[in-house]
Parts: sequence; C-alpha cells; structure tokens
Amino acid sequence: MAGALRAKFNANEVITTLMLNYIAVYLLSWLIRGPMIDPKGQGFPQTELIGEAIRLPILLSGTRLHLGILVALLIILAGYFFWRSSLGFRVKLVGEGPDVASYSGIQISKTIVLVMFISSGLAGLAGWSEVFGIHYRLIDDIAIGYGSLAIVVALLGGLNPLGIMVSSFFFAALMVGGSTMQRMVGVPFSLVNVIQGLVIIFVISRIIYTQWRDRHAVGIINTGVSDKSTGRSN
Repeated sequence: MAGALRAKFNANEVITTLMLNYIAVYLLSWLIRGPMIDPKGQGFPQTELIGEAIRLPILLSGTRLHLGILVALLIILAGYFFWRSSLGFRVKLVGEGPDVASYSGIQISKTIVLVMFISSGLAGLAGWSEVFGIHYRLIDDIAIGYGSLAIVVALLGGLNPLGIMVSSFFFAALMVGGSTMQRMVGVPFSLVNVIQGLVIIFVISRIIYTQWRDRHAVGIINTGVSDKSTGRSN
C-alpha cells in the first residue's frame, strides 16, 4: 500500500507507513480481543499458544537465542550481495537521484514498489521471528516502537547491511542492559531513550556536516575554475 501511494501519488513513505501502522495496530488489537482471543486467558488480550512443533528451536539452552538469529544473518548476507548487484545499483540510484535514474531508463515506480515489497517481507520475517521464537503467541503492542527503533539502527549503520548488523547488536545490548539495570540497581529505563535520542542527534549532525562539507568543496572548486577562466581571458 505504501509503495503504491509513493509510486502513484509521490506520497512520503515515512508518513504513510506511520499512518498505516495505526491501522495495523488497531486491527491486531481488535483481533486478539475478539475473534482470536485465548479462551483460557481470562480476558487477557492475547492469542492461544502455538504448538511446540512449529516454534523456532532454541540454539542455546537456558537462553532465548533461537534459530531466528541465523535467519537474520542470512538476510544480512543476502543484502550485502544485493547492493552489489545490478538491481541493487538501480535501487540506490533511484534513492539518491530519481531524475538521473529516470534519464537512465530506470522505471521509478516499478523500483519503488519492488523496494517496498521487499521491505514489507523483511518486516514480516521479523514479526515471524518475534512470535514463533520468543512469545509463541500474539500479544497486544507486540512490536510497539520497533519501527522507530529500526530507523535509528539503519541510520547508525550507515544504511549498510554490515553496519546495520553492528548497530542492531549495540541497541540490543543497550535495551537489555537498560532493563537489567532497572531491575537490579534501579537505574531508570528512560536513560536508554536518552541515549537513543543522542544517537539520532549525532547521526543527523554527521549527515548535515557531510552535506555542508561537500557543498563547500564544490563551491571552492567552482570558484577556482572561475578564477582560472577569468585569468586566461585577461
């Protein structure tokens, strides 16, 4: 849906996906409070437990580390090779300059829909891993805040698959460590949110500085070329 809106009406995908999230959240809330509610859950908003046969196997006993981590690593590896393929190059070109991509003969709308389709599939795999590997059921607000956190992780990783892997482990350790410190020594979990906000500020500042530096360098080059041309004409 978001891809079609972007391709057809040039609607900003960040805004449309955030708005569509409300539809998905309230639809899930209605389902687990109505048709899909666990009859043995005493009215608690959740579905029945899934069978043990279809749960993701635990890799290390005594922990919650399950097979989903291997799936995530395979996706990172696939993403690494994807960005080095011809299709990945076309996607990157569309993202950086749609006008240039259009002049190159790339179908902008088709590429946007394809990227959004792949993104939604990856989000579905993340939800599958969360349900079948950790909770074993659908619960209310199961993925609340994950979308915003994913944007921060991607920005910190430089929109690179390997960088995203490192930044995701950093934020995972940050969130787990924050919960542990809150339980053991009473450190407020809001400190984690403060650190996340600082990361966003630093990443955005780096992007702004890089853009300013590039524009400044281009301005110096253009000035030098203009001075040389003026000197030759004199």
